[in-house]
Amino acid sequence: MNGAIVWLAIFVGLYWMYCIYWGIKGASSAYTASDYFIAGRRIPIWVFVLAATATSFSGWTFIGHPGL
Repeated sequence: MNGAIVWLAIFVGLYWMYCIYWGIKGASSAYTASDYFIAGRRIPIWVFVLAATATSFSGWTFIGHPGL
């Protein structure tokens, strides 16, 4: 069981570093908050729809699952 926890910690750490890297890279290339948070309104609609859908399902799961 300890081996599984070690692998989980390694992969979570790698994913965390990946997310931090892209956040810093995006922040350094953005000039305003609008550029950073909504990509300067230049993202395709399908990317927005996928992100909004994933956020909605994630929120519904987080709020609704404990009630089950």
